Order: sequence, then structure tokens, then C-alpha cells
Amino acid sequence: MVELNSIYKRIIPKILVSTHHKSLTPQALTTKFYEPFRFIGEPESQALIFQSNGADELFLVNLSPKSIAHSSFRRIVENVNRNIFMPLAVGGGIFTYDSASGYFDLGIEKIVVERIFETSPKELIKVISTFGSQSVVGSCSFWGDEASFLGEVKQRSVLRPESLVERVKFMEDCGVGELLLNDVSRDGTRKGSNLSVLHEVLGMTKLPIIDSCGFGKTSDFIASLSLGSSAVAVGTYFAFVDQSFLQLRGQLSNHGIRVRM
Repeated sequence: MVELNSIYKRIIPKILVSTHHKSLTPQALTTKFYEPFRFIGEPESQALIFQSNGADELFLVNLSPKSIAHSSFRRIVENVNRNIFMPLAVGGGIFTYDSASGYFDLGIEKIVVERIFETSPKELIKVISTFGSQSVVGSCSFWGDEASFLGEVKQRSVLRPESLVERVKFMEDCGVGELLLNDVSRDGTRKGSNLSVLHEVLGMTKLPIIDSCGFGKTSDFIASLSLGSSAVAVGTYFAFVDQSFLQLRGQLSNHGIRVRM
């Protein structure tokens, strides 16, 4: 049987979670250049909004694992997963087999991982051998605008585009099922995704690619999905653009892109 993911292009909302500086409680937010930009509410309520709009699946990411304890974020994941019926992927602070296994025990479908490729890839390989390649999304965060200043923090955590070749190959060798491309220089800008890097990565791997960062108008989705991305993951777009999933899907369908209606 052919999986739906191989037939339809997917639109995946991202709920990014950090600690609100006033309430000190975990809140959903939008980011710009991977820095907190605007808090938008409770993760659980945001998930229900996406559920009611018929999102294809959902990414729920802990942006501040140093300030949001694993146990606290696990409760958020448990509450969200209990109230939605779409596939849920969880990321942020997953560095061991036990932390990944704990989320899968809650019934989620996937984990989204990045730093684990640097810190403990053997733990990830153990996860993949237990839960399968389809359960792991390998995330690649890179700084794609060479003209922009790359701060010290990002120098330690964000790849240069030329380093993507090695990272993608390593992720493939580890056995991930999908790749997530995040151009930090476009995050929150709504100026469109990095199509040149997307084209390059599509040419070096057969893994499905989830394109992320920079989506601001319908033509951005059309450009990415037409080029060959399997899905688009967006955070800022639905927080600032007055458009529903149904409207976006209709516009994509009108341009010949096969999406779930």
C-alpha cells in the first residue's frame, strides 16, 4: 500500500515553545533568526486551532530545553497529543534513546532531532533501529545568506550551506526517514525559502525534504513544492497571514500541486 505522504504534499504548522519572560510559563511563540519574536499563546490552544483547520500534521518543538524541564515539556506533549488526531512530531532537547523513547511511549509519530548528530549519534541509531526510520526527522539548520552577520551563538549551532553535504550524508547513513531544512537567515522574514539550497539538497539525496523558514505568501509554497519538497513546515506564516489551511490548499491545488483537501 502506498503511504499518503508519498502522494500528497503536506503543510505542517510548527508550534515553537519557550518560557515567557513575564509569566515564566511555557508559551508558543514565533521566531526571527531563531530568536524569540512574539508570544502567541498556550501550545495546547494553538494545537487545537491547527487541528480544527485540518493541518496535515504538527511539529511541537521545545526551543528552550535548558529552562523548560524535560518533564514539563513532556506534559505539554501529552496534553497536545491527547486532544489532536493528526500526526505529531516532537523536537528539542532529545539527546538520548531514553528521552526519545519517552515521547514515543506517549503515542507520538516522530521526533525531530539535530544536535544529537553531534553529541550522541549512536543513541540516535538505537532509536532508529527500535522505532524505524519513518519515526525520525533529521533537522539541518543553516545560515544561507552569506552577506548577513552570523553571531557567536549561531556560529556554534548553525551550519554554513557548504557544510550541508556532509550533514545530509551523515543523516542518511544514520537512517533518518526525512530531512528538515531550516535557513536561519530567512526565519521569520516571510521573504520566501532558500530555493537554491533546496535544489542542491534534492540533488544529493532521495530522502523526502521538508522545507522550512521564510514562507510569507502562497507563491512561496508553490515555488518550494513545485521544485520538489515533500512538505513545508511553517510557524510565522499562520500567525501573521489571515488565511486558513483550506484557502491555502485550494490555491495550491489550482496550481496543480496535489494536496489533501
